[in-house]
Amino acid sequence: MRLRVKIRVFALVAIVAPLLGATPEDNFEKLYGDQAKRVQVSRDPKKIEEFAEGLIKDAGELKDDTKFQAVVFTKAYEIALKGGAYPAAQEAMEKLSQAQPDLRREDDQKLLVALEREHRPALRAKLDATRARVATEKRLEHLEQAVQKIPNKKDATEIIRLLLLELDDPAKASSFVDAAGDVALTRVVKLAGKQAADLPEADAKDLADWYQASSKGASSSGKAIALGHAKACYEQFLSVHTANDANRLEVKRRLDALAGTEAATAKLTAAAGGFELLPLLDLSKDLVEGKWTPGPTGLTSPGDNRANRFRFPYQPPTEYDLRATVTFVDDVGGVAIIFAHNEASGHWVFAWGDTGRGSFDGDHMPSGVHGVTLQEKFPAGSKHELLVNVRNESIKTFIDGKPSGDITGDYSRMREKGYWAIGPHAIGMWSSPGTVTIHSVSIVEISGRGMRTR
Repeated sequence: MRLRVKIRVFALVAIVAPLLGATPEDNFEKLYGDQAKRVQVSRDPKKIEEFAEGLIKDAGELKDDTKFQAVVFTKAYEIALKGGAYPAAQEAMEKLSQAQPDLRREDDQKLLVALEREHRPALRAKLDATRARVATEKRLEHLEQAVQKIPNKKDATEIIRLLLLELDDPAKASSFVDAAGDVALTRVVKLAGKQAADLPEADAKDLADWYQASSKGASSSGKAIALGHAKACYEQFLSVHTANDANRLEVKRRLDALAGTEAATAKLTAAAGGFELLPLLDLSKDLVEGKWTPGPTGLTSPGDNRANRFRFPYQPPTEYDLRATVTFVDDVGGVAIIFAHNEASGHWVFAWGDTGRGSFDGDHMPSGVHGVTLQEKFPAGSKHELLVNVRNESIKTFIDGKPSGDITGDYSRMREKGYWAIGPHAIGMWSSPGTVTIHSVSIVEISGRGMRTR
């Protein structure tokens, strides 16, 4: 049974009220001090980890008291780090960065310490990415200090480049456009601060061109950011520029060139680490409909139900990659990954009928894999790796590393119903109507740590 922090946030309201004159540190000591001391004295790694996770959960709910929230997250980090609970220490800093972006630089340095302490091979890519981000942030700090002392165009321009490409922060970049004194770059920053779907065709193409050209000098993570924006802007151009002319042909060709890069980016993202979800599954609690049979190679669904599906006891962060390895036991099987983005949910059916299909608002749409029959694409006995990239701007899908289609639009339209409904904030798997074996399902958390719901 999980050990939980005994004083929950809903009980803190009454306690904190008379302590409003105290410092956040004083409040922490009065609310958690005794329990923190007992847990640390015990030197029990499991108790330390569970206590830290309880603090993290409490801190996440302190949205109206940011100073106290920062203290609780930081204490969770310190206690977990000292007690060897490195994943909890990492989670504390990632959640604090998410809740209070202004503290990102300091949080990243602490996150790096936790990653270096744990030093698991599976975390190597994440460790390298964090090191690169910390180096970028230190470089930014140095440049910002230089610009404050002696305003100069060269340093200001480099600051803007780093903020747009490496940290994806156009809002902060806008505060340096005057120092840069570059009219064209000022326009880029202004456009970057808007949603791609709101850009007129000329602006969409210009911004896409800038991101694509600038990606060549970016780091691996910066390249993924830049190319993602470039793709979204090119797609916006095509949606509003209906004339079949040279401009449209040029953009189509650029999108085709980006497709191969996306697959490579997906592999890089997968290398950032992740964890397996199937071990979390308890079919007595997580089955929504149908029947799945556990076996030595995974879970197998029967072929006599149109909506075999289950949900994982896990709530993902806003952005993540969900990867499944499956075998189509017969040649009529269909399989879908069900995903969530905050409170919205959708799915991508990789095989059903004669094409893959995706859903953004409960209605199906082609995946872009036209004219390929189910039997040709997924013959009986074939094994495939399926991947869904969930990002703030779009959903991208891949089959064996090759792009299979994507979904773009307003996330507020996303809802699940009927065969694919598994509940809010949930991710899971679906199969119909044939027999499918799911060997593994793993997640790579991109924008922060998710949360186990059991």
